[in-house]
Amino acid sequence: MPQINCPHCQAALQIPEEHAGQTASCKFCNEMFRVPSILPDEQHISPQKQRLAQIGVVIIAAIIAAVAFFLFTDGTNSRSTTSTDGSSSPQNQLQENGSSSK
Repeated sequence: MPQINCPHCQAALQIPEEHAGQTASCKFCNEMFRVPSILPDEQHISPQKQRLAQIGVVIIAAIIAAVAFFLFTDGTNSRSTTSTDGSSSPQNQLQENGSSSK
């Protein structure tokens, strides 16, 4: 249960979440006040947790990029002269025959 302070006497009060946004009475000074619609536990994320979340997102993105790279490449040079059917390209054939077109 979130804790807030009475705006009149500053007493610490435990307020059930379902009372957020409603009017309440302090049990110590009996003054009426409005319970915040966002209770303190819900509205504050520590900077350490924010930074940790950011680091986690970067790590996950790097893992996804690495997996995608390895899935969509076969680890060979993209300038390979051998076609998918195993035959050599015309340039490779020229080199194999010992002739060149200079």
